[in-house]
Amino acid sequence: MAKAKVKLIYPPELVDKPIIWSLIREFSFIVNIRKAEVKEELAWLEVDLEGQREEIARGIEWLKSKGLKVEILEEGAK
Repeated sequence: MAKAKVKLIYPPELVDKPIIWSLIREFSFIVNIRKAEVKEELAWLEVDLEGQREEIARGIEWLKSKGLKVEILEEGAK
């Protein structure tokens, strides 16, 4: 199992979209929200992702394709 800690930064037009819900339904890894700040015009979340390394990488690319900025804070094996 692999683990990654990432920061997701939402642009204003995506703040009200259910992106985390879609991520959880689309991919087979655990998503744990650790910190978040959500305002009308900006949102960010720090999340832990845990699962197969390839699936996490696909999920991160999917998030980027949806318009989120993704910063990798930590990566490693569990």
